[in-house]
Amino acid sequence: MLVAFTFALFGFLIGLMSSNFEQMSIIPTLVITPMVFLGGSLYSLDMLPEFWQTVTYFNPVVYLINGLRFAFYGVSDFNIWVSVISMVVFFMSCVTVVTVLLKKGYNIKS
Repeated sequence: MLVAFTFALFGFLIGLMSSNFEQMSIIPTLVITPMVFLGGSLYSLDMLPEFWQTVTYFNPVVYLINGLRFAFYGVSDFNIWVSVISMVVFFMSCVTVVTVLLKKGYNIKS
């Protein structure tokens, strides 16, 4: 549920920031899709060389995917609490940014 709410808030944030439909599709296409594919969704992070494992830990989607993997299979690439804490931090940051933008009325047409 936390991952679903986080991605929903992130999508809402993208919708607030974009001014037309074409701009709304840039972020999912050019940013989120590569982050998901490079975040270990199709493979375990143990299969990567040491350098790329270190680089992959800076990808926030890794922690979301790892949390889902642990929820479904009970298997995790690293400590599950790291995933839970990072998911909560990402969720709270999305809530904060969306709340601030809505209170300011950013890009809302009347």
